[in-house]
Amino acid sequence: MDLAADRKRDRLAWWLAVGALAALLAFVALNVLGTLVLGLFIYYVVRPLNERVDRHLPSHTAATVTFLGVILPLVAVVAYIVVVASRELLATFAGRSLTVSALLAPYLDRSVAESRETTVQAVLNQPMSFLTSNAGTAREVADAALALVGAASGILFILLVAAAVAYFLLQDGDRLYRWSRANLFAEESTLDAFLQAVDHDLETVYLGNVFTVGLVAVGAAVVYNGYNLLVPTPVEIPIPTALALATGLASFVPIVVGKLVYVPLTGALAISALGNDTGLLVYPVALFLVALVFLDILPQTVVRPYLSGRELHTGATMLSYVLGATVFGWYGIFLGPLVLVLVVHTSRIVLPELVAGEELTPGVSAPSSLGTEEGGTE
Repeated sequence: MDLAADRKRDRLAWWLAVGALAALLAFVALNVLGTLVLGLFIYYVVRPLNERVDRHLPSHTAATVTFLGVILPLVAVVAYIVVVASRELLATFAGRSLTVSALLAPYLDRSVAESRETTVQAVLNQPMSFLTSNAGTAREVADAALALVGAASGILFILLVAAAVAYFLLQDGDRLYRWSRANLFAEESTLDAFLQAVDHDLETVYLGNVFTVGLVAVGAAVVYNGYNLLVPTPVEIPIPTALALATGLASFVPIVVGKLVYVPLTGALAISALGNDTGLLVYPVALFLVALVFLDILPQTVVRPYLSGRELHTGATMLSYVLGATVFGWYGIFLGPLVLVLVVHTSRIVLPELVAGEELTPGVSAPSSLGTEEGGTE
């Protein structure tokens, strides 16, 4: 009797230890949730390529090749874009309030660019004299530069850790899943079917969105650069390729798509046209209509549903992006679809039998139109 009691106490102690360890891991995960979700997103985006490489190389080598050939260059490109964009914003808005006139002035007032060029020349020709006579400005620029370096370092750290998470999943994800299926849950169990369905839909949604972003960015580059070839100088688009990339990135959020870029852009061009010649207003209006159709309506109604598959409800997917970004911030763009997929497959595979008080099975109890077919396959 004492032996049985000792065993119960021993098991209870171990369960308490496991619970404490799980709570600690959950605390750590919550504090780096954005980085983990970004790493998961990168993993699902590059996994199809890794699977192709894995057919010709050993698993560990394939993961290393994918990491060095795809993930690290991707992180480097994103980090470079962020640093360059931050530097340009610093140069444009240092020491000035971000009013509408301040935002539009670099594109509408040539004197701003000339004044900036004069300041840069003064710094290069006589740096000590400039610092002496503009001590306040120099301190503001130095503080802004330090803030920029700190922000850029933080972003780079997040990207590198996310890349490391993606590399771990590429290299050991399958092995971890096999170990879990052998020790924690049975093959073809309810949890196994649930995880397979979630895995399938996450790859579909994430990969489809990356393709959508790429197509919109390429389409925007064609539209913006083609527009510049046809219009007079006063209504030309500044840095059209950079704005095209921004339009593509904005398309991560389904409802927003490129509105975040092309609406203020065409507005600024319209103001420039009104300031020069009202007859030029036709060019911004035409750009707005083309962007509305080819960079907004078509990606939302045709491209994204086709590339992301038809397993998840389109409206629910859009809401997951919008609400995710609203509630969680930047990483909500990646966390929102993950939460949606978890909710959908819980509702399909687990919830109906829980409510009915029946035994849980790996079969799908709810209509399959909510997500992937039974077992996570099409």
